Amino acid sequence: EQAAEAGAGSVLLLPPNAYRADEPAVRAHYAEVAAAGLPVVAYNNPIDTKVDLTPALLASLYADGSIVAV
Repeated sequence: EQAAEAGAGSVLLLPPNAYRADEPAVRAHYAEVAAAGLPVVAYNNPIDTKVDLTPALLASLYADGSIVAV
């Protein structure tokens, strides 16, 4: 919401990385941010986050409307 108010056109979003998130946590994270109304671009960086956004997970996030790109 703050990004939209500041004029951002989209959000580049890592998966939750304070802990090793499982798939339901990743899906909830992306859905919650997408609900703010800005397009979400998933940022996959498994080396640093320890969470890998697999092709299957990315496809399901896209199908759910949670992301628009990677």
